[in-house]
Amino acid sequence: MGTCAVAGRAPVPADEDAPCHFAATLAEEGLRHKTIKSYMAGVRHLHISEGYGDQVALRFTGRQAC
Repeated sequence: MGTCAVAGRAPVPADEDAPCHFAATLAEEGLRHKTIKSYMAGVRHLHISEGYGDQVALRFTGRQAC
């Protein structure tokens, strides 16, 4: 995940502001909303499959997802 490497972050688990930073970086690169949503779904899937839960929902809603 190139964005994490550039920002000096570990891809998983995401720290508190990583999902927002990633989405903002994608927007700055000119990606469309639909594409960013798709990328964020990939981030969500990675975290769930690695056993970290739904970090994307947690960061964007402030609640732990079930």
